[in-house]
Amino acid sequence: MDEKCFRLDPDDGVVPIAADEIKTDRGSAESTYWIDLANPTPDQIGTWLALLGVAPSIVRLLGELPTVPRVLEAGDLLLVQVPMLRSADDPQPDYTTLIAAPHFCVTVHESESLNALFPALADTAVSKWVRFASPAGLIDKLVELGVERGFDLAQRVRGRLLRLQEVADETPDTLDIGDILTLKRLTGRVQAVFEDQQLCVEQLVDVSSTVLDLAAIRSRLVAGARSLDHLARRADRSQARLDEIHRHASLAAQEAANRRLNTLTIVQAIFVPLTLLAGIYGMNFVMMPELHWAPAYFVVLALMVLVATGELIYFWRRGWFD
Repeated sequence: MDEKCFRLDPDDGVVPIAADEIKTDRGSAESTYWIDLANPTPDQIGTWLALLGVAPSIVRLLGELPTVPRVLEAGDLLLVQVPMLRSADDPQPDYTTLIAAPHFCVTVHESESLNALFPALADTAVSKWVRFASPAGLIDKLVELGVERGFDLAQRVRGRLLRLQEVADETPDTLDIGDILTLKRLTGRVQAVFEDQQLCVEQLVDVSSTVLDLAAIRSRLVAGARSLDHLARRADRSQARLDEIHRHASLAAQEAANRRLNTLTIVQAIFVPLTLLAGIYGMNFVMMPELHWAPAYFVVLALMVLVATGELIYFWRRGWFD
């Protein structure tokens, strides 16, 4: 487990501190603390919550909850679980869990380092990148991060979609249906995360929390929910365009297959009468007058050429070579 501790100071912002500086009695705490845990076990999360004065029954309840998108008040805690994607190629989203109380906030995430989750913290020892140095400010920052990543992922997906569209318009025969299906899966995955994030943010907008005062960030939460709704609808439109490209690619592949089948049909039609002639004169009958006629071989060859040429002219006039 990688753990980092901070003090949320209204004047200095986010201040890194040592773990032993965190007070055990949060009721008399003069400061607000933020503990960030990367890849912790349930026991390690429980140890930190107990240190912060959370009741054992609430700790057990939080440990038994499945990881799904949610906003929940448990006792005097506010629990937020939201999926986060690092890239569109991630097979599954990583969930960030935020456990907040008036004087502390615990964030838990699965695989990312804190500097990757909140890049601004890597720039300075004392950071003022949160709008409000409080647990509500961290919620605001988490929503902002989700929206920023969402627009970045949407742009990447859109770029890949536009490249596929160009190929479909210019050289449809070279379209790889496997690439289209892969992008459809990725787009669907990104859309699902946007929808789950939107659900969480809308719950934060609607919740009448007795734990945290979210009034100061409510307007920003509303804006975040609208942005996530826009991203979800944008992903849905991308899915529709991918369906069109998929149909276009399938038609192009079918047309190419029909052309190949048409060529094989022409070849077969040409060689059927030639094979018939060869079969007739390949019979081992004694009484075949042409066998004793000197120019017979050349006459039969000429007949074969005339038949093949006549069929080619016929198919050409009928438009089989178009």
